[in-house]
Order: sequence, then C-alpha cells, then structure tokens
Amino acid sequence: MRRTRRRRLIGVLVATVLVLAVAAPAGAAVQSGAPSAVSVKKKPKPTTTTKAKAVVSTCRLLTVAEITQALGTAPTEPPKADAIDECDYSAPGYYNFLNLSVSTFSVPLLWQRSVQGAGATIPVAGIGDEAFRSATNGTFMVRKGKKTLRIDQYVPGLDEAVIENLGKAATARL
Repeated sequence: MRRTRRRRLIGVLVATVLVLAVAAPAGAAVQSGAPSAVSVKKKPKPTTTTKAKAVVSTCRLLTVAEITQALGTAPTEPPKADAIDECDYSAPGYYNFLNLSVSTFSVPLLWQRSVQGAGATIPVAGIGDEAFRSATNGTFMVRKGKKTLRIDQYVPGLDEAVIENLGKAATARL
C-alpha cells in the first residue's frame, strides 16, 4: 500500500515538473538592464461572465449505493480521503478496497505514459474521451478533457463490467 502511494506521488511529482517545463515560455530568461526596462504584463481581470467550475471531491464521485452494488455488500466504513485527489472505499475482508484518484494532465504524453505504466492496455469504449483497463481488471483509467480518473481495485472477483460501470458513474461526475 505504501509502495503504491509512493509510486503515485513520484508519478505526480514527475508529471508536475514536466508540465512546468513544457509550460515555461521560450523567452523566460532573465532580462538584464535597469528595472524600468523590464515590462510587466498584468493579468486581465476576470469578467462577470467567467464562472469557475466547482471542484468535486474524489470521495463524492461514487455513492455508497454504487459501491455496495459493485462489492455486493456495504462498505465497512465511510469513504476515506487519503488526499484531496484520492479516496478509498473499504470492503469486508482483509485488504479489500477500491481506490479512486483524480489528476490533471495538460500534456497528452503524460496521459499515455500513465496508462502504460498502470498496465491498462485494453481500450474501453463509451466512457470519457479515452478509457483503458488492465487485463486483470485491477486498474481502470479514463480521461475526460484534462482530468484523469484512476480506479485501482483490490477485491477478488470483480469483473470488467463492474469496474467499467464504476468508471462510467464516476466520470459522469468529474
């Protein structure tokens, strides 16, 4: 469990560094000269028509009823947020749980690498912009715009239809 979180954290850190490196403007070098020679661009003020999209907590992407239907039994405890972008749903039994995580990728290459790194190589049609699952159904990944949803399941016997239904429900709320 700790190893998985550590890998995920390292992946997020690497992705962040890559995004920042790609996003830096070409002329971002320090200008020399008097301070008055440096021009400062002001950010435009937001207009009244600009609306910020509400951020949905990862633990609110699936309902207890949806988890209960998928697991065949109610979760043993309420959803537990590991971080703002991660959530665990525990099931009865040793080491039985679902983990949801949401991230944002602005570079398509990062999405492709994260899918390959997760072993999610089987395409799934009809969910988000792109969706893939692993051969063991242990990992399900979907991209909707720049948002990525990942479901890792550690419950023996969950088949592909159950994981895909959970992915479809959670993606609809992204």
